[in-house]
Amino acid sequence: MSYKTKKRLVGCLISVLIFVFLLEIFSALLLGIRDHSWPYSATSIKLTEHLWAPFIQKEQGETQPKDDKIIARHPYLGFVYNADRNTPFNGRQNTAYGFYSEYDAVLKRSNDQDFIVVVLGGSVATHLCVFADDVLRKTLEECPALKGRTIRFNPICQGGYKQPQQLLALAYYLSLGTEVDMVINIDGVNELYIYYKNARVFNIDPSFPLHWAAETARNEKQPALLDFERRVAAARERESTFYSWAENSGWVRSALVRFLGRTLHIYTAKSISDMQEKVETRVAQQGQEGTLTYEQTGPVYADFEKDPELFEEASRLWERSNLLIDTLLHGLGIPYLVCIQPNQYFAGTRDLLPTEKESAYHTESEFYYPLANGYTHLLKAKDRLMGQGVSVADLTGIFNGEPETIYADECCHYTLLGNQILAREVGRAACQTLMDAHSITETE
Repeated sequence: MSYKTKKRLVGCLISVLIFVFLLEIFSALLLGIRDHSWPYSATSIKLTEHLWAPFIQKEQGETQPKDDKIIARHPYLGFVYNADRNTPFNGRQNTAYGFYSEYDAVLKRSNDQDFIVVVLGGSVATHLCVFADDVLRKTLEECPALKGRTIRFNPICQGGYKQPQQLLALAYYLSLGTEVDMVINIDGVNELYIYYKNARVFNIDPSFPLHWAAETARNEKQPALLDFERRVAAARERESTFYSWAENSGWVRSALVRFLGRTLHIYTAKSISDMQEKVETRVAQQGQEGTLTYEQTGPVYADFEKDPELFEEASRLWERSNLLIDTLLHGLGIPYLVCIQPNQYFAGTRDLLPTEKESAYHTESEFYYPLANGYTHLLKAKDRLMGQGVSVADLTGIFNGEPETIYADECCHYTLLGNQILAREVGRAACQTLMDAHSITETE
């Protein structure tokens, strides 16, 4: 290689390094403005790690799935995560029963000291069990009622679950022989959002599970529906690969890498939203035309002229389902706790940070209207439940005053810190429920 060639290569390399350096500075400025903090501070880096945590795969080398659909229909529960995919979530394996858990859903005590806690709910409950079960366990271990006990969690929860799916899931696994010492249900968002969407968008039975009309339409004549989850899974895989590389290599400290990661997350979320909108628009059109099949629509047990009536019935369904769970468990001598999850659209529960307003609060979001208008009905149902002796913890205000970013997306999900705070408060409420139950037992 000649001297001129070497000189030219060195010059090109220097130019590339200068260009990357300028991109790094530009990215640092943008992140600093967006996050209102020095982009190389521990706080800024931790914020990114919290936002990326749900998408980082800690285990590699999974086998090729036999079936790449994300969820599989279930004859009793509506759907579960597809076990054929064999895809871990933050290192937590998807079991043969379709839940992210250390154990199978039919869990037995290994000794008399085991204390098995079944956790019910949707994706917020799932995230708590995957990202903050250590906080929940520590909080419960400090409870006087559980002194010397070994806490084991059985998360029978699924992204998109809403009542009465929790009721049915619990009854189903109890019938299969799972052993339980306490049940905690974390819900509220899906009960309003999915009920409203089924009634107003798809024109199907509002009590049906999430995406029911689309899932039951899957066949060879509708390739768009069959292709949707495959493309979603591929988009999430690309995102996960980038985040895992950045986290494991240490490049997460680079402002440029973090800026690219944020951009990738926004692009992926937008792509998935666009794909989902196309599928749902097609199904919604069929619903309005009355061309959906009975399997897709169900009997449509309730119809509403005005939205307040709809939110009231959604809350009544939530109330009846939780009362039935409590009645079932009371007969078995098992304590039950209902936790109403926080969400960013319920006014007065948190002064959102600039980062949260940018990425997690959009008035045009499909989550905004049902959650902003439905939670007051849910809290009235909460009062009625408590009046009937059901233990209910209103956790809607637990993030108020927290100076760090809590809400991670426009739905209802939290950063790692948010999940940890939720786990701590759920644990405290569960301890109080156990102490109250212990006190009643001693009185009797």
